[in-house]
Amino acid sequence: MTVQPEVVVAGPDTNVGRLHLEARRFSGRIGDLVDGAPDHQERT
Repeated sequence: MTVQPEVVVAGPDTNVGRLHLEARRFSGRIGDLVDGAPDHQERT
């Protein structure tokens, strides 16, 4: 098993509230894209 290194998404000067807000906004967009994607069953 390969262990992946930790991913740093923010530096010491990052506004954590802003980071959280952006993450929520982008997760909503990803959800919209997934909801609009055709089901795997329909593509085969």
